[in-house]
Amino acid sequence: MKDNRKKQHDNYFDLSTARSAKVTAYAKAQGASANDVGNGWYWLRSPGIGRSAVCVEHRGSFGVSGGRIDYEGGGVRPAFWLNPES
Repeated sequence: MKDNRKKQHDNYFDLSTARSAKVTAYAKAQGASANDVGNGWYWLRSPGIGRSAVCVEHRGSFGVSGGRIDYEGGGVRPAFWLNPES
């Protein structure tokens, strides 16, 4: 099942660089952590194991076993792009 989740995510973001995300000043003020190049990790809506959700780690790789949903330091990233001009 873990392999299926990873394949599903790869359909949307095929490169780990496309999945990595910079932590904004607002997110930092709210407690999000960042690595040495300013990237943070974030949860996906896919369930992990137990009380966890699949996450994308700082460098863009998947944490398929998941990150605990009560762990501080992670972020939330929208699952869609909104075009305010449309």
